[in-house]
Amino acid sequence: MMKEIAVKIKLLSPAVISDSGVSGVLSSSQDSISGTVVRGIFANEYIRRKQLGSKAHEDEAFQELFYGGLRFLPATLWDEASGNSAVKIPLCLQKSKLGKDIRDLMYENPKPGFKGFKGYGVIFDGQIKTVKPQKNITLHVSRNPHDDKDGSIRLAGKSLDGNVYNYESLDAGQVFVSSVVGSEEGLLRLRELFSQPFVTYLGKSRYTQYGSCQVELGEIRDVVLPSEAVAEDSIILRLASPYIPPACCMEQAEGEVDKLLWDIRRATDDMAWEKGRVFAAEECIDNFVGVWHMRRPRSKALAAGTVIELKKSGGIGAEDVQRLAQAGYTGIGSRCQEGFGQLRIWPKQVLKVAEIEAGTLNREMSAVTSNQVKSKALDIMQGKLLERVRNLAYEHAKKAKIPSEATHALSRMSEILGDEPAASGWYSAELAGMFALELRKEFKDEKYFYNINVAGRRFVQWLMNSQEEAPYTEMVRAFCEDNKVADICRVLSKSEVYAGNLAKCDAVFYTYYHWLLRHMRKENNKRGG
Repeated sequence: MMKEIAVKIKLLSPAVISDSGVSGVLSSSQDSISGTVVRGIFANEYIRRKQLGSKAHEDEAFQELFYGGLRFLPATLWDEASGNSAVKIPLCLQKSKLGKDIRDLMYENPKPGFKGFKGYGVIFDGQIKTVKPQKNITLHVSRNPHDDKDGSIRLAGKSLDGNVYNYESLDAGQVFVSSVVGSEEGLLRLRELFSQPFVTYLGKSRYTQYGSCQVELGEIRDVVLPSEAVAEDSIILRLASPYIPPACCMEQAEGEVDKLLWDIRRATDDMAWEKGRVFAAEECIDNFVGVWHMRRPRSKALAAGTVIELKKSGGIGAEDVQRLAQAGYTGIGSRCQEGFGQLRIWPKQVLKVAEIEAGTLNREMSAVTSNQVKSKALDIMQGKLLERVRNLAYEHAKKAKIPSEATHALSRMSEILGDEPAASGWYSAELAGMFALELRKEFKDEKYFYNINVAGRRFVQWLMNSQEEAPYTEMVRAFCEDNKVADICRVLSKSEVYAGNLAKCDAVFYTYYHWLLRHMRKENNKRGG
């Protein structure tokens, strides 16, 4: 029976896990630790302990452990709140732009109001919580330019020409969890060799200020393979890690799915599988091999998160499901020992975007004291809020009841409000009241003005009330109560007062009514008004 053992990697210092396509100035970092790096951690430690040097390939035990039946899977961010490690979100998922609903396009048709759902997430209790590792960018001064023939610049400890470069790194203190899959015999041998936690280095510029980490193995446990038959005549598979086809040349993603299908047929010894719906993307795999002191040839692969529907005439039995699951853990395609080609069955399930509790940032952040930073943060959050307000105004205008004769009234209201907040002449705390007063004077006997209905109430009634009862009040309140906004306010030491400033900001009032009137005029023209 197939077994697995968990690998816990805790970063003791920032780590640079180089991303593909890095430039000479900025070295970006991946959001996860590839299986290649995970295997390299154990291989390097084994070579160090056994003092094999450059003769490791001659060691039979080394070959069995790292080039045999064990599979070193990628390490992804550990989410302490849910007690799960992250997975690449399947490409077939879309989330609501306004709510918490999620649609699985493998089982449902596309619907307006939903958008792509990408990145890494934790799936638990019918929910998905998106997670992203904390990163930082550090500026470095180059001390080893190509023209430093005699090494004088390096000895000086600075760049005479001002050459600089940047490292994007994963912050220290974060935990990434991987697993090693294979036979019980192989895992026992690995467990005996690394029974105690050890400190090692990974990534770029290790042994300087980057890459220190603590690695710890868990207990060996069974891999639970699904064994129930599928009621339908199709089954969905998800790529848990990139798939590198055996051929050296790669076509477009659609063509590579056919290669994946053939590999699945060979792995399950069943040529009856046929391809159904597919959601796929491609990515490049880059690696730097320390022993070679050079980069490995770049490989193109189907990206993790790719989903494929497999069909089989006559139904899918329990044995078919078990063969697929076992082939998925063994790996499909090339470089399976490095964790590539991992497939998982993707079940039909109802998912929601998880509710994240306030104060659950991935790391503890100190309070911000700079007034400039606080002001900039307020501007950014206000910009996000105003974007939602504009969208809400459009939705309300689409559903508004507008008398066909009200075109003139709508135009006059826009003129009174003004094209720019400053041009209105009353961009102050009394904006709402003064605007309503001017409208009452202008349209004192205008019946068309009083027959306009917005968001279930007469337009006039909204204007007569205070700003707390505006059509956008609930949406603004939800924004201010959002846990991410609450976390930012906590870091900025502004708490409820800070969020309250957003809710009562005159810019919200102006933005809503400016775009509402504009869209209502357009809608009225479409309806023949």
